[in-house]
Amino acid sequence: LHYLDYEGPVGNDRGEVRQWDRGDYATVEESPSRVEVRLAGDQLIGTAVLQVDVASNWTFYFSAD
Repeated sequence: LHYLDYEGPVGNDRGEVRQWDRGDYATVEESPSRVEVRLAGDQLIGTAVLQVDVASNWTFYFSAD
């Protein structure tokens, strides 16, 4: 949360923070193997899914409205 509204350098030469999008989200589904949210941002508007398979590999899907 410290970097929610911050843009600029990160201490100890660790890079920079830039805000790419802002807006609202609503959780549609949440389980140990799947998270689905509705995004209503300035850049992204649609459904995002983060899902794990049997080999413990996480995959991200996004479907725009």
